Amino acid sequence: MDNDDGESPSNWVGRSLDYCYDLTLNSTLGGIQKNCFQLAEDYQRRGQSPAKAVDNLIAWQCGKTGLSGFANGLPGLLAMPVTVPLDLTALWYVQLRMVAATALIFGLDPKEDRVRTLCYASLLGSGAQEALGKVGVTIATRSAETALRRMPGTVLTQINKAVGFRLATKFGQKGAINLVKLVPVAGGVVGGTMNAIGTRIVGKTAKRLLQPND
Repeated sequence: MDNDDGESPSNWVGRSLDYCYDLTLNSTLGGIQKNCFQLAEDYQRRGQSPAKAVDNLIAWQCGKTGLSGFANGLPGLLAMPVTVPLDLTALWYVQLRMVAATALIFGLDPKEDRVRTLCYASLLGSGAQEALGKVGVTIATRSAETALRRMPGTVLTQINKAVGFRLATKFGQKGAINLVKLVPVAGGVVGGTMNAIGTRIVGKTAKRLLQPND
């Protein structure tokens, strides 16, 4: 998908992610949504283990993104200055807020650059390993957060760009998503189901990336 200003898709996807992530940290969207700090505190207050709290958080957010029209409940995103559809922007916002809250539950600071990078990578689901593997980070063998701690900011920027490129590629794909839009009711059902499944994958990926080693 081309941008009228000639900017590459990965760049404006990256700017969209930055915008959504900053909202999760600093905004309650006019009091309608809790920011990631408030959300994490809610789940930590229940006295569960961090892993169990994260599982419950993921389950709740899957239900949230599975509801048809959930984007309409996020009016603050209407001010989005980047050319990305509102429903996709809202989905990224909810998923990034969930992931940033996951980082907090595991004792990490989502404001740190390396944590932000892992939150972005989580949006790729199974593709996160490929993006991180290019800079020598292996999810299965060590804490990704620990591995990134020793890497310079230029490496984090490289990962962020790779994530933006992958998401832009997915966003530009045609096929079934466009076909279901021809049938509004079916489109809502399929879209809601896909959102819920995708959010679960993102949540589980974030748990693997952000959970400290035992």
